[in-house]
Amino acid sequence: MLRRMFHSKLTRELTFVVMLKVLLLTLIWWAFIRGHQVSVDEAGMAAALRLDETQSVNSGGNHHDQ
Repeated sequence: MLRRMFHSKLTRELTFVVMLKVLLLTLIWWAFIRGHQVSVDEAGMAAALRLDETQSVNSGGNHHDQ
């Protein structure tokens, strides 16, 4: 059954391309991203979203509904 699935040239080529893409993305992740860590604190995130500390994201409703 597996041999029949890879019998088509298009199937073989697409499988090769997808596997190559996964391999390249893994190598890029390993080379550039693996060692980096980001710490996020509440005040920094509020400043990035321009929220003051009295305003809560979970305020119990959407502001556009008012």
